[in-house]
Formats: sequence, C-alpha cells, structure tokens
Amino acid sequence: MSIRIYKIVSLTLAILVVLLAWKCFTLYGHIVNANFVAAQAAQLRATVRAANDGWAGSDSVLNTLDWYIGYYDHRTNSLAGSGLLGLLRQDRERTVSEAITYLRNHGTNDFGDDPYKWLQKDYAH
Repeated sequence: MSIRIYKIVSLTLAILVVLLAWKCFTLYGHIVNANFVAAQAAQLRATVRAANDGWAGSDSVLNTLDWYIGYYDHRTNSLAGSGLLGLLRQDRERTVSEAITYLRNHGTNDFGDDPYKWLQKDYAH
C-alpha cells in the first residue's frame, strides 16, 4: 500500500475516534442530567412516604412537588432526542401520580391529574 492510502485511513480513523469521543461526552452529560432529575423524583417519593407515615404534611408534599416539576421541566429540555427522556417521563408520571393520590386522599379538593392545576389552585402559585 502507498503512503497516501495510509494517510487517508489514518485520517478517517482519527475522525471516527473524535466523533465517538464527542458522542460519549454528550451521552455522559445526558446521563448526569437524568440522574439529577431521577434524584429529585426520589426525593418527592420520599416526601410522599413520610407524609403517609405522618412525618410530613400536605404542604411539604406540595412544596416538593413544586420543586420537582420545575426542576424536571428545566432539566429535561437539554435531553430532547435522548432515549433517557422516555424513562424520565415514565418516572415523572408515576411519581406525580403518587403525590396527587396523596393530596386527594388527605385534602378536600380534587383538581384532576394535572400537577400544574394542583400547584396553581391549592398552592396559590
């Protein structure tokens, strides 16, 4: 083989390595963001469990729900097009559903399944 072919192959491999490194770097950033959002969901679930056990009240659940919804909305914007976003959506639906179920069972109001309505009406947002 000629030196020209070696240069072309070397340049092609270098470009592929750079593209792979960039992809790994962006995936790592998505994983970090997803972990932060998942940690906030875990905090909301822990607050709901504490409220069910009598260690916290509806105000605590509403405060944590407000924090989680705002955090989720802000952080997941950077995950558009990532496969992790689907997993986070499922986790959000389950977590928010648990919080709303608690608020329905321990309050006098029912604002439906939309967490924004709960925060707007019950939390005077």
